[in-house]
Amino acid sequence: MAGSKGKELHETIERRMTDLIQEAQAVRESEAFQEYLRVAAKFHKYSFGNVMLIAVQNPDATRVAGYRKWQELGRQVRAGEKGIAILAPIPQYAEVESEETGETRKVQNGIWFKAVHVFDISQTDGDEIPEVDWQGDGRNGELEEALLGYAAELGIETSEYEYRNGPLGWSFKGRIAYSDGGSVPRTIAHELMHELTPEWLQEMGKAAMEGLVDAAATIICLHFGTDVTASSANYIAGWAEDPKELLKGLDRARQVASTVIENVEKRIQASEAR
Repeated sequence: MAGSKGKELHETIERRMTDLIQEAQAVRESEAFQEYLRVAAKFHKYSFGNVMLIAVQNPDATRVAGYRKWQELGRQVRAGEKGIAILAPIPQYAEVESEETGETRKVQNGIWFKAVHVFDISQTDGDEIPEVDWQGDGRNGELEEALLGYAAELGIETSEYEYRNGPLGWSFKGRIAYSDGGSVPRTIAHELMHELTPEWLQEMGKAAMEGLVDAAATIICLHFGTDVTASSANYIAGWAEDPKELLKGLDRARQVASTVIENVEKRIQASEAR
């Protein structure tokens, strides 16, 4: 890439990323988003096993909680609704006496599970639950093909799956999986950025890493005409305690995004020349 063109691209990326992170900060400071965080904090994070139990019993479930938790959120489980059985961990403790001091203390020495029941939001009535658009939508076949081609060039395996619930995509040690939900180009770019920046997790922590990865993925999409700014601002706001702190990693994110853009651009141009 010629020097002037490269400089222009870098400046454009920096400007767009700064604007995006400022939008994310504005989202996070809004009353609507604070209410969303308050509600989201009341929902449990379920283990993989429990996620599978929920999927088997109610494949259409989108948001589940216990009977009393729904009441705390201003909603009531309808009479006659059948709960979804999951397993709740119950720690076991034993009294252990110190040989040195003779004092006793409780030490966890095991864990057992008991069946409890949760209910999907579709089984309840009451107050509206605030929602935030995390996903965006839309496909861009040309951009998707170019991103996947670049991933293949790097030796990264890719696969697509049908979206039902949960994450839109994931990456792990040279493999990327992306769903057909949300903005597919953004998901592919997001997971590709994870593969290109594995050291960010150790250096910056997961929250900052997720913010920068999604910011860079958004810039890539914007460069090729796919606007996912609104949903990305919500995503970044949900991860980063202070989105403005992400600006500290701006230069590195810009460099990686620029490299991806250059390579994807070449692939698109070569495809159009055929």
